[in-house]
Amino acid sequence: MYDFSSGFSTSTTEVYLFIGLIAFLALLVIVAQIRKSRNAKKPRKKKPGVAPVLKPARSRRADLVSLNSSEQAIIEHLAWFLKDPRRTDRLLEDDRLLLRAARQGIREGIVPELAVVRLLNRLNVDTSQLGKGARTSKSIPTGAEVSLSDSEMNLAVGTLLLSGETAMIVKLRSSRHKLDPGKSVEVLCNSPEGMYRFQSSVIARDNKQISIRQSFRVENIQRRKFRRRQVERVCEVRIAGVARESITTQTIDISLGGSAVRNIKRRLATGLPVQYVLDPDSRAPLSISGTVVRLSQRDKVAHIKFARMDEELRHRLFRRVLAAGRAST
Repeated sequence: MYDFSSGFSTSTTEVYLFIGLIAFLALLVIVAQIRKSRNAKKPRKKKPGVAPVLKPARSRRADLVSLNSSEQAIIEHLAWFLKDPRRTDRLLEDDRLLLRAARQGIREGIVPELAVVRLLNRLNVDTSQLGKGARTSKSIPTGAEVSLSDSEMNLAVGTLLLSGETAMIVKLRSSRHKLDPGKSVEVLCNSPEGMYRFQSSVIARDNKQISIRQSFRVENIQRRKFRRRQVERVCEVRIAGVARESITTQTIDISLGGSAVRNIKRRLATGLPVQYVLDPDSRAPLSISGTVVRLSQRDKVAHIKFARMDEELRHRLFRRVLAAGRAST
């Protein structure tokens, strides 16, 4: 046999061991490749009871909620407070952005408050955040004098009995009113802490109490601004006890205590008892008893002092003074 170790410095035994190790390693590689190819052909078994983890697709509120035409109009009006008014979807997806736009829209009179509240409730947005940073009707103290009036000049007068989280309960002095549930009303409140005005709606009513919704936008009325309004309005002055035509003239100013009118043809004299009728041609003329207390500007102006009046008449006059003030500004 040929001696393989003749050209090496190692022994024959070491050479055989080396060749055997190389052959063993080669055999292991071949076996591993065969097993790998067989496993690749077999279908992979799923572990029982373990479902694949999938990320849920984000559901957009704009796709889930179907808005009617009036609700869509409110969203479009509020979108004008965004940098891009076309992105109404941003308001539907971002509650904080929607609330901020709603507060600004109510404050500037762009959208009605009640409609905004209904929309937020529809979208499951917390309406308590709507009044954040602003005066709300919850701050009006109990015991405040309250008058409610609708667009048809129906009036109810009473006292704030209870102020809850969502509603105010007013104890009425008279049950003669037509303010049914669902009606929108203007609310005036008078308390030692101040005078307030806001829009609301009737929730429920009975003969002695009426429940109205809390408001997130309350206007504070400064008393000194409404003591006397310089405004021209048509009025009639009828001299009590004299059977002749009434005097149609114009107001010069008006307040809760009286009014100055133009003395047409100087027919009014100091001390005359009169019946003062404001807005005689309107749907709801206001008639108040009074007395001419003085004349001025060479008898061309007559100053009438109003007599003591009941609660309902006083509230009607107060509203008329406020309306005169808004018209003159």
